[in-house]
Amino acid sequence: MKESLIRAEYPRPQFVRNDWLNLNGTWQFAFDDERVGERDLWHMSEEPFDRQILVPFCRYGLTDHRAGNQRFAHL
Repeated sequence: MKESLIRAEYPRPQFVRNDWLNLNGTWQFAFDDERVGERDLWHMSEEPFDRQILVPFCRYGLTDHRAGNQRFAHL
């Protein structure tokens, strides 16, 4: 999915909020199978995470054909 397709406007204009912040775009993330990220303060690290996700699109969208796209198929 191309980032140029992301819409910047509020998704439901009939429910606009004054303090709304658009979080759409490319975000870095990492899987935390061992559940240590919060304890080890990953969110405070200056090291980039090893994966990217294009928000608001899900990690395992129909266009995701990369290796490992079955990792959380049960969710």
